[in-house]
This record gives sequence, C-alpha cells and structure tokens, in this order.
Amino acid sequence: LRLDSKTIFVEGKSTGLRKLGMIVGDHVETGINASVNVGTMIGNNAFIGPGAVATGVIAPGSRIY
Repeated sequence: LRLDSKTIFVEGKSTGLRKLGMIVGDHVETGINASVNVGTMIGNNAFIGPGAVATGVIAPGSRIY
C-alpha cells in the first residue's frame, strides 16, 4: 500500500495500482499451508512446497521447501 497515493512500479513498469499484494507467474504451484508474503514476485513454473514461506523475488523454475 502506497500511503503517498502514487502508483506502484514493478521492474520499472507502472502497475497503475496503489495497492499490490503479490505477483504470481504462469504455472506456479503452491503446497498446502504455504505462505506467500506481501510484495513477493514469483516467476513462472516455480514450486512453493507445503508449509514453506516465500518472500522477495522467487526466480522462474525455483523450488522452495
């Protein structure tokens, strides 16, 4: 959430939004009870295992356990 009412930029591109939870790529799988923190970017074909916590930038094809 931007409190200054400006739009959020991701990798230099404007989202046009003031609030942004997370960005999830194509074909991402998440296990049961997995947690993804606010502001996380998950690349295509990533796997977040059961009970794992994802935060920050997750590279495409990554596996988080």
